[in-house]
Amino acid sequence: MPERLKFYRGMVPYIGFRQTLMEFDCPPRFAGKRSYTLRKSLKLASDGIVSFSDVGLKLPLFVGGIISVLAVVYIIVSIILVALGITPLAPGWVSLLSFNVLSLGLNLTFIGVFGLYLGKIFNEVKRRPLYFVQTSVGQPLPRRVEPAPGDHWGPG
Repeated sequence: MPERLKFYRGMVPYIGFRQTLMEFDCPPRFAGKRSYTLRKSLKLASDGIVSFSDVGLKLPLFVGGIISVLAVVYIIVSIILVALGITPLAPGWVSLLSFNVLSLGLNLTFIGVFGLYLGKIFNEVKRRPLYFVQTSVGQPLPRRVEPAPGDHWGPG
């Protein structure tokens, strides 16, 4: 795979190698301190999440949609309460609060839509192969066909 930041623990299952579980007892360390710190472990975890998932880019779309729906429900309830003469807050605060929350939800929703496009671009830029060939039959096809001497392809 041609990507530059390789996450091998995710690539091996992605390629499709057979795997099995192997249990073992890890003996205690007999010398020195471990060199793999908590910071390195967190970086490995974030690399794995970012390399093989676009959930973080879809999260604002989901959260923004929920906030927008709740804001619209709050606006409808507020209009009904004002029409009935029940005002839970000082005049003007209901509309100010509801439209601020609605704008937050819409902003998050559009950031989430942008994240979907960004995720598609990210997957294309990695240039991972669409499939892996385990075995082939016959002669492999040449990668590039060159014109024979005397043949003219294209202009000129």
